[in-house]
Amino acid sequence: MRLLSVDTALTQILSDMTQLGAETVALPAALNRVIAQDITAPINLPPFDNSAMDGYAIHFEDSQNASRSRPAALTVTMDIPAGTAPQQRIERGQAARIMTGAPLPRGATAVIAVEDTDDDWQKGAPAPPPRVALFKALSEGANIRRAGENIPIGGLVISAGTLIRPAELGMLAAIGQSELPVIRQPKVAILSSGDELVDIDQALAPGKIRDTNSYTLAGLIQQA
Repeated sequence: MRLLSVDTALTQILSDMTQLGAETVALPAALNRVIAQDITAPINLPPFDNSAMDGYAIHFEDSQNASRSRPAALTVTMDIPAGTAPQQRIERGQAARIMTGAPLPRGATAVIAVEDTDDDWQKGAPAPPPRVALFKALSEGANIRRAGENIPIGGLVISAGTLIRPAELGMLAAIGQSELPVIRQPKVAILSSGDELVDIDQALAPGKIRDTNSYTLAGLIQQA
């Protein structure tokens, strides 16, 4: 009998196989599965302009020429914790205390880090100070994460054929993908042959050995 090389045997086996169809699973069950179709974003990520750090939302022009020796003082008109939506507009000469990830108020064109102000940032304080001094000049858009900066609406999130790892689970959660189509997993039967084999819960008679290969193979198959 002519023996085949591993590569030749694998090629012959794969030539007779077709890709399995898709099934829909809940997102938590999708780990280590292969996604069946392209997933695009139904929303912008992030969904709104937001602050990249704790600090103050301002008009960047109000910080021009600001330094520690010549700070620029602004009136604080609002406080924007994460999870809230500001209703007011920031005008020239005004500032809004803002936390990382909180939506940017209308009119703001930059965020100055709290470390570059005279606010000692007592988190949990009932109200921000009435005025804040800026110690640094900023450019337009500084420390702002724009809506759609990571992925714009309609943008490709994950391509078909991608293995879903924890990072992909997080991205899919961000776009509200509670269920998704994945390639169906095959059903695999393992048949161990040999007159010398007994199962693992059977006593060993003379000349017998326990079947170990089927359990090893089952573990390898599950990993794959």
